Amino acid sequence: MIWSHHGSDLTGLTEVTAAVLIITGMFKPQAGIIGGAIAAVMFFVPSTMFITTPGALTTVNGINFT
Repeated sequence: MIWSHHGSDLTGLTEVTAAVLIITGMFKPQAGIIGGAIAAVMFFVPSTMFITTPGALTTVNGINFT
């Protein structure tokens, strides 16, 4: 069986795109602003997925783990 990882591939591609835009921002500031905005949004995406996915948080000895 072949497993599909489209979600993680898309997340990784988005992060690489943001990094390239941030680096390009040294020469074209507007690209850096767009890359920074993408990076800021991508910072929150995994956090909201952990919070909203049922069973993603596990408590061990009173400490939450993801």
